[in-house]
Amino acid sequence: MDTERPEGIRISKFLSDNGICSRREAERMIEFGKVKMNGKRIRSPVCFITESDEILVNNVLVKRNK
Repeated sequence: MDTERPEGIRISKFLSDNGICSRREAERMIEFGKVKMNGKRIRSPVCFITESDEILVNNVLVKRNK
Protein backbone atom coordinates (compact mmCIF):
# COMPACT_ATOMS: atom_id res chain seq x y z
CA MET A 1 0.00 0.00 0.00
CA ASP A 2 1.32 3.44 -0.98
CA THR A 3 1.28 5.69 2.10
CA GLU A 4 3.10 8.62 0.52
CA ARG A 5 1.15 11.88 0.87
CA PRO A 6 0.75 14.15 -2.14
CA GLU A 7 2.72 17.38 -2.17
CA GLY A 8 0.87 20.61 -1.34
CA ILE A 9 -2.58 21.24 0.12
CA ARG A 10 -6.09 20.43 -1.06
CA ILE A 11 -7.66 23.05 -3.29
CA SER A 12 -10.70 23.42 -1.01
CA LYS A 13 -8.46 24.20 2.00
CA PHE A 14 -6.49 26.71 -0.06
CA LEU A 15 -9.65 28.55 -1.12
CA SER A 16 -10.98 28.55 2.43
CA ASP A 17 -7.67 29.73 3.94
CA ASN A 18 -7.57 32.59 1.43
CA GLY A 19 -11.08 33.81 2.27
CA ILE A 20 -12.75 32.82 -0.99
CA CYS A 21 -15.36 30.43 0.42
CA SER A 22 -15.89 27.50 2.78
CA ARG A 23 -14.43 24.11 1.95
CA ARG A 24 -17.87 22.72 1.08
CA GLU A 25 -18.64 25.68 -1.12
CA ALA A 26 -15.28 25.20 -2.85
CA GLU A 27 -16.26 21.63 -3.71
CA ARG A 28 -19.50 22.92 -5.28
CA MET A 29 -17.62 25.60 -7.22
CA ILE A 30 -15.27 22.94 -8.59
CA GLU A 31 -18.24 20.77 -9.54
CA PHE A 32 -19.73 23.71 -11.52
CA GLY A 33 -16.41 24.36 -13.32
CA LYS A 34 -15.65 27.73 -11.69
CA VAL A 35 -12.13 26.89 -10.48
CA LYS A 36 -9.02 26.67 -12.66
CA MET A 37 -5.48 25.64 -11.85
CA ASN A 38 -2.77 26.81 -14.25
CA GLY A 39 -5.38 27.65 -16.87
CA LYS A 40 -7.24 24.31 -16.77
CA ARG A 41 -10.56 23.58 -15.09
CA ILE A 42 -10.34 21.41 -12.02
CA ARG A 43 -12.75 18.48 -12.29
CA SER A 44 -12.29 16.95 -8.84
CA PRO A 45 -12.02 18.43 -5.34
CA VAL A 46 -9.33 15.82 -4.66
CA CYS A 47 -6.69 18.12 -6.11
CA PHE A 48 -3.50 19.20 -4.37
CA ILE A 49 -1.78 22.47 -5.19
CA THR A 50 1.66 23.89 -4.49
CA GLU A 51 2.98 27.45 -4.17
CA SER A 52 3.87 27.54 -7.87
CA ASP A 53 0.29 26.83 -9.04
CA GLU A 54 -1.90 29.68 -10.28
CA ILE A 55 -5.51 29.43 -9.06
CA LEU A 56 -8.43 31.29 -10.63
CA VAL A 57 -12.03 31.42 -9.40
CA ASN A 58 -14.52 32.78 -11.93
CA ASN A 59 -11.46 33.79 -14.00
CA VAL A 60 -10.09 35.98 -11.18
CA LEU A 61 -6.64 35.20 -9.76
CA VAL A 62 -6.68 34.16 -6.09
CA LYS A 63 -4.03 36.04 -4.11
CA ARG A 64 -2.30 33.94 -1.47
CA ASN A 65 -2.40 34.99 2.16
CA LYS A 66 1.02 34.81 3.76
